[in-house]
Amino acid sequence: MSEVTKAPDFKVSRFQLGSLVTNLPFPAVPGPERVNQAAEFRAPSASDLGTPRFFAMQLDEVMLPNEPLITVTSSKNIVKTVVAGGDFTVKEIIGADDWQIKIQGYAVKEGNRAQAVASSLVPQDYPEEWLRRLVMLYRRNRQLEVKCQLLTYFNISSLVIENIEFPAIAGASDHFAYQISASSDESSLAKLLRKK
Repeated sequence: MSEVTKAPDFKVSRFQLGSLVTNLPFPAVPGPERVNQAAEFRAPSASDLGTPRFFAMQLDEVMLPNEPLITVTSSKNIVKTVVAGGDFTVKEIIGADDWQIKIQGYAVKEGNRAQAVASSLVPQDYPEEWLRRLVMLYRRNRQLEVKCQLLTYFNISSLVIENIEFPAIAGASDHFAYQISASSDESSLAKLLRKK
């Protein structure tokens, strides 16, 4: 039996199937690496309202109010080819889309709630400052650094806001609802490191 020689700078993988052992002329596939792993984020354990926090979220320097609800989704790009005469399709996975993040929450004015003044166009207890902060985040036409323990599980450390919505709430003068739709935005450096 001849001995297998290997080229310089080229690793040979050992493969075993049952009692058959052979050396394959290509390198072993390394295990999964987490190149772009987001840093762990720990927020204060209680919100300004005294309610417990589980997955608080911070966008750039703004800690979102009252711990919003976070929904994370993704989908794969799959090309389906119909086989002539068959009752099935051949699926080819091209890749995966960015993570889609939906953030839903309520903003309430911080501090003591004042009585609304009848002559005022805007009630005194309306959380106007929170509205300005959220609009400011939306108007930043760049990726935002995100800190949220839930998103670290998906290796998401930055995102881009695509859409913001302030749905109407009947009879609400001291709070408002908001909904942000965003997608994950991986840095180009992390993408280059992953290709290497």
